[in-house]
Amino acid sequence: MQTHANFSNEKLSYTIPGMRFGKNRLKILDVSYNFFTRWVGPVVGFHHQEFVDGSHNYCDFINTHFFDDFISLRILNISFNYLGYTLHNETFRKLFKLEHLDLSNNKLSTLPRDVFKGLENLQYLSVGSNFLNTWNANIGDLINLELLDLSDNLFEQLDVTFRNQIDDNGSNGLKMKLHKNPWKCTCETLSFLKWLDIKRSSVYDVQDLLCTGSNGGQKNMSNLQDIIMELEKSCASYTGVVIGMLSVIMLVLTFAVTSIVYRYRWKLRYLYYVARNRHRGYLLVKEEEEEFEFDAFISYADEDRGLVVRNMRQRIEEMQGLKLCILHRDFLVGETIAANILNAVKSSRKTVIVLSRHFLKSYWCEYEVEMAKMESIFTGRNTLLVVVLENIPVKDLTPDIMMLMRQDSYVEYTDDQDGQEVFWQNLERAIRRL
Repeated sequence: MQTHANFSNEKLSYTIPGMRFGKNRLKILDVSYNFFTRWVGPVVGFHHQEFVDGSHNYCDFINTHFFDDFISLRILNISFNYLGYTLHNETFRKLFKLEHLDLSNNKLSTLPRDVFKGLENLQYLSVGSNFLNTWNANIGDLINLELLDLSDNLFEQLDVTFRNQIDDNGSNGLKMKLHKNPWKCTCETLSFLKWLDIKRSSVYDVQDLLCTGSNGGQKNMSNLQDIIMELEKSCASYTGVVIGMLSVIMLVLTFAVTSIVYRYRWKLRYLYYVARNRHRGYLLVKEEEEEFEFDAFISYADEDRGLVVRNMRQRIEEMQGLKLCILHRDFLVGETIAANILNAVKSSRKTVIVLSRHFLKSYWCEYEVEMAKMESIFTGRNTLLVVVLENIPVKDLTPDIMMLMRQDSYVEYTDDQDGQEVFWQNLERAIRRL
């Protein structure tokens, strides 16, 4: 019974459809150098088939079930075709006895991850003369692989994932063909070059490999150890420069961000607590209606509480009928001080600063001034009013307080009985003034 069939160079041109063959002992089938462009199949009945040569057929499609019945196939040559865009994870899934697979010259730019899954008997694999620049396929199942041909592709290095697969491969006798690739010998590929130096006994013709340096010059990789030593020196200094530059850049960025945050710290706090209070429902959405809960928020140091609690409440609230927002009385229990302050500023027509030396030393008093200033900026209304409680040297005043006093937005407190009447009248008018 016939065991060989040769149909090569017959100029046969058609799609291979699904076919079923009767009982046969065919082991070798050569259909190379034809025009079988699409292999649909499945082809059933070739149970003894061991060798198939389907090279040089311009084939651009192989159905995932085409080889399902080729259960004895050991050698498959499908080189010089156009399978670069159609190779599938399932293409070789039933070829458990396959030992030799030639995929060279197929316009391959990538490989499906599991295209070689289950090919435990594979000994020879060629993907040479393609357009591969990285390796995506898993070769963990190829425990008997003896020769891997990666020649004439676009590899500049072999990535660490692929190298780890080679190192983990059960076959210690694995050889690789790597020539005619545009290998790079730069700082970025240094780890690959070190790995290659360790694996040099597994590479055919290391002395014929060339790599291109960062300056564009080519080097013969027969002197691989010298190349590595030279790169280690240059890359060490380069790495130091890069780390130094990155450190400087990070310091500059950190300083710039810190400076910006510091410069606009009050504005950022103001906007944060406005959004927070509004979210919690503490602030009215229609602030333009100028409907305020309080006529004035009194900002004072704790040491000056007596003036506020006794005198202001009596003269401004009880006698003049104005409503004051006083920290110890009107702040919401359970809310943060910062949120309470902003709520008080926005809920009051004016913010009255009771200026004293104690006031200038208080962080929260400074915070209240800044929030009131932000309120003036964002709403366009004049909110700040200063009550000068005692004489303070100009050098001890903050720029914000100085600006307010230059704008005549202040009244002076006095212990003189007649003068106090004038003071309380002026303060009332200033609070009522829009």
